Amino acid sequence: MRPAWTLDAAAIMLPQRASLWATLDGGGFAAQRLKAECRRIFLDCGFVHLPNLVDLPTVESLVKECMCCVRSGEIFLSSEDHNPYLKDDDLNLSCTHPRNRPMASSKTIVDYSRVGGSSVLSKLYRSELMLDLIQAIVSPEQQLYPAPCPISSAYYNIFEEGDGLGWHYDNSEFGGNLV
Repeated sequence: MRPAWTLDAAAIMLPQRASLWATLDGGGFAAQRLKAECRRIFLDCGFVHLPNLVDLPTVESLVKECMCCVRSGEIFLSSEDHNPYLKDDDLNLSCTHPRNRPMASSKTIVDYSRVGGSSVLSKLYRSELMLDLIQAIVSPEQQLYPAPCPISSAYYNIFEEGDGLGWHYDNSEFGGNLV
């Protein structure tokens, strides 16, 4: 049995395709059913896990692109100490209060400016299908737009041995991760 936050394509009788992307690209009733089920899961659980969103050749292209940037040194090493709220400690609370709990995060990043506008990541991020899917899930009543930031619109995270993300609450209303 799948966790409640994971889309079960067979349970909502989606066509058997290589990826959910193919269903979205096909449009019609199946794409609408997919987006409606994602929205339901999101409202029930606060997030939705979409296995097989993109096909294996796309995943392989993304990995190849990322590793090419890593080999050429197009990376940024990110390491920071923070609390779960990603804000300054609250000095009105004790140092043992969860608000002031020290955390550490470290990873390697290939930022959006390093991959270029014709990259696989950029094409996926700027795709109308992706924007439509995210909007259908998190904000069907409000138009969403891709972030214009030339650095952090979309990026690759690489976690080496010893890296990780300390517990934290993101500052944005929502985010999307392709893992």
